[in-house]
Amino acid sequence: MFSLLAVASIALSLPNASMTTHRALSPDSVADVRVATTLLTEFKQAWQSADGPRLGSLFTGDGDLIIPTGELLHGQAKVAGFYTSVFAHGYRGSSTSATIAQIRHITANIMLVDAEWEISGAVTADGASKPPERGILTVILKRQGARWLVAALREQTSATKVVRL
Repeated sequence: MFSLLAVASIALSLPNASMTTHRALSPDSVADVRVATTLLTEFKQAWQSADGPRLGSLFTGDGDLIIPTGELLHGQAKVAGFYTSVFAHGYRGSSTSATIAQIRHITANIMLVDAEWEISGAVTADGASKPPERGILTVILKRQGARWLVAALREQTSATKVVRL
């Protein structure tokens, strides 16, 4: 069960984001990409440092995370504790990347981001390399003052690409 949690936690580490689109970006869209990419870069830096508390601080106080096993972690402290545990169980030293598939404003202060993620370099309890892990995620970003934070993050591994129909 814990290995599934570890796999799921990997998904949260989206950073190294890039944007692909099928139409020209408006000035607002460019600003949205900048906001999402900045937050994802902060996520990647915290992941690379194996810093669970810093990852938790990227969430709103009441922010939550649902990992692919369906488990729900509510609040910064629980999210931080989860990542701290994951790093202690094979993910310290792993790397993560993500590609933003779409960004959409719900309100002026709430943004929805869909992305594809990958984590590589994790190891099992006996030190053997794990294969790369992939999936998609949806994150809701909320503006709090001048800062955007994660209000909700939903990860899955049943799909690895966001497919536009």
